[in-house]
Amino acid sequence: MKKRMIFDAHVHVSGTNGVVKRESEDEARLPGYSNMKENRWKAYLKQARSKSVFKAVIFPFPFPELAVEDEHQVIGEAYRRNRELFIPFGLVHPGIRERDISQYGFRGLKEHFYITQGMEDRVLFPVYDVLQQHGLFLLIHPHMKERITKIEAIKENFPQLKVILAHSGRKWPFSGEGIVEEIVPQLKKYDELYFDTSTIRDSAAIAGMVNTLGSRRILFGSDYPFFREEGEDIYERELEAIDSASISEEDRENILAGNFKRLFMNGAWVRRCCKSDSAALIEMVESIDDRDMKYLALRQKMPVLRQNIRDERHIFVLEDEVGLLGFARESGRPENGAVLEEIYISRERRQ
Repeated sequence: MKKRMIFDAHVHVSGTNGVVKRESEDEARLPGYSNMKENRWKAYLKQARSKSVFKAVIFPFPFPELAVEDEHQVIGEAYRRNRELFIPFGLVHPGIRERDISQYGFRGLKEHFYITQGMEDRVLFPVYDVLQQHGLFLLIHPHMKERITKIEAIKENFPQLKVILAHSGRKWPFSGEGIVEEIVPQLKKYDELYFDTSTIRDSAAIAGMVNTLGSRRILFGSDYPFFREEGEDIYERELEAIDSASISEEDRENILAGNFKRLFMNGAWVRRCCKSDSAALIEMVESIDDRDMKYLALRQKMPVLRQNIRDERHIFVLEDEVGLLGFARESGRPENGAVLEEIYISRERRQ
């Protein structure tokens, strides 16, 4: 898989053990139930690092059998302990309140028809209203029969609500069926409506979306840990459609990272360092003046610091849309703990 910086807008995180069972055999064959694999956030940390995922929107598996409050606590803990990686979302359900959203620092909610199917739109209007008022996101996976009408009802009543249509409204998992022909032409008129690429895996559909919609409203999503074939590399397969699509490199960069940064990361943000940061970080380190060098006791530690940068270990960068603002170096401790060794902001970027 080509190494590049990935920002993933669609990741499920589990707070339960094992597979959720449905009593009905027909329901048990639904894709979500038939191939669900738990994805504990601690395990996903390793996956994200190995696949060069630097930010991920996470939310619980959308199964009505699960205790939503327990799942929300898991998402809240994951975010509290890994703010450099996770953007937390909760699940839409009729009982959710504004305080639930603020309690866990949710940046939005995921709505899935497994939970809300059969509810009248107006039942959830108070939830949409809270999201719109606070500039939060609704990531929605409507039922196949409501892919267009559901979005129309939401946008016509809450025009400023920031909505992400999961899987870009594709008809069947792991295909692009219906996106370019039906979904995009009928919904592209709505402002603040975005489309994620999860489980599309159709390069022609990706190119068609870019040609019809433009790339600035398309976000990469993996739908991790859902798969098509047992044992496949989900990230490799999800990225194939984007890598092979007949689109420009600028469009690819918008989809994989740029749009995510613009929508979710206003101001400045922290992330792990990567290979592409090395030259700028080394230059920043070597430009530190004598006063700061002495204050940070860096002279004896310079070889270690340079090696950490080259190895992409223990270094976190602070950046904004202009570029790198500074860095922090940590040393790991048990139980996901850490000690900050140095924090440095470039003199040119200090306020």
